[in-house]
Amino acid sequence: MIKYNPVPKAGPVFQPKLSHKCTTVEPFTFESKDEEIKRKRAELRQKVEEEERKVCLTPPHYRFSSLEFPSNTAL
Repeated sequence: MIKYNPVPKAGPVFQPKLSHKCTTVEPFTFESKDEEIKRKRAELRQKVEEEERKVCLTPPHYRFSSLEFPSNTAL
């Protein structure tokens, strides 16, 4: 025995109520966004440069292979 899907009931067709609104054209630019990105990049660049200056100003590390230690024979 084969079962079929039931036939959909005929009734009023759904029609949504749409409110038609006119869209107004407004000019836009990305200038403010671009300026914000440039400002953030400049701040980041300054921060990185300051960190690099701090690293460069640290005293040099000693090379123990070139240092001469006193002998222990005096004890």
